Amino acid sequence: MADEDGNERTDSIVLSRTKLIVGVIGATALLAFNVVQFLYVVNPSLRPDPGETLHAHIHVLAVEKALTLEEYLRRTVDASALLQAERAEVRLRYPHLDLTTPLDKPTCRQWTKALSESGYGVYAEVTVEGLKRRRVALEGHVYYARTGERFEPADAAQEPAREVTSPTDTYVELMYVRAPLKRAKQYVQLELRSVEDHGRLGTLLAIARSDPFSRFALPALPPAQARQCPA
Repeated sequence: MADEDGNERTDSIVLSRTKLIVGVIGATALLAFNVVQFLYVVNPSLRPDPGETLHAHIHVLAVEKALTLEEYLRRTVDASALLQAERAEVRLRYPHLDLTTPLDKPTCRQWTKALSESGYGVYAEVTVEGLKRRRVALEGHVYYARTGERFEPADAAQEPAREVTSPTDTYVELMYVRAPLKRAKQYVQLELRSVEDHGRLGTLLAIARSDPFSRFALPALPPAQARQCPA
C-alpha cells in the first residue's frame, strides 16, 4: 500500500511539473506574440505584407495656382540638393544650354525664365495597400474640362518613385504640374503606377481628378537680375 501511495505522489508531482512547464511555455508564447503586435503598432514597416489585397487610392486635397517652379523646388528638395535639382529642371526645358560652366547673361536669363515658370501645385493624399517593399510613382496631367483634351507638354509631371514601407502606406504628396497657356476651364488628373525593374512604369493603380478650375493670369517674368544665377 505504501508503494502505491508513493507512486501516486510521484505521478502527481510529474503531472504538476508538466502543467507548470506547459503553462510557462504558453505564457511566454503569448507574451512574445503581444510584444510582436506592439512592435507592429509602433513601427508598421516591420509588419509583414500578407499579399492578399492590392489596393490604391488618391484623393486630391487642393490645387495651388501660380506656384513657381523655383518655389516648388524650395519646398520639396533639401537645401543641399537644391542647386542640382534646379539645374536638372532648367536642362529639361533648355537641353541646348551649357550649364557646366559659369553662366553668361543670356544663359542666366533662360535659367531665370525656367525657374520663374508658373504651374499648379497639387496636394494629394495617396494610400497604397499590398505593395510593401515595391515602388510607386505619381504622375500628373492637365486636361481641358470642356473637351477632355489633355495638355501635352514636352515632359509629363512625375514625382520620384517612392518605396512602400508597410502593408498599408498613406502619405501626402505635393507635385508640380505645368500649366497650359490657353485660358479655359481645366482640371488635373493624377495617376499612380507601380514601378518595375529598370524604372519602367507598370500597373496603373489609381486615378483621381481635381474639380475644374479657371487658369490663373500669367505673371510677368522677372528680369534676369532679380535672381542670382549659380556661379
